[in-house]
Amino acid sequence: MDPINALSDETRREIIRLLSLNKSLAPHQLKAHFKISGAAISQHLKVLKQHGFVYHSRRGNHHTYRLNPHTVAQTERWLANIIKQWERQNGPLKSIWKNAKILP
Repeated sequence: MDPINALSDETRREIIRLLSLNKSLAPHQLKAHFKISGAAISQHLKVLKQHGFVYHSRRGNHHTYRLNPHTVAQTERWLANIIKQWERQNGPLKSIWKNAKILP
């Protein structure tokens, strides 16, 4: 799976957002924010870990996850380049997103 595909899932994007607000979180702490099973949270964390978006630590039976800022920054730079290329060819994306009612 491409790293961008890892971000295509709304739950994984929300996990990244939650981790960006906290130093680290355990899977059960993340699960409290969703209406899905612990197994589903673990699967999402596995995908994010495989693509370098999160670090995993384990002490005994206690697992924690934290955001990998390097991968997030790398993805942000890639997206910024795509947006620049688009806007050179097609104009500002914000106006297109507003017309499509993606932005308020």
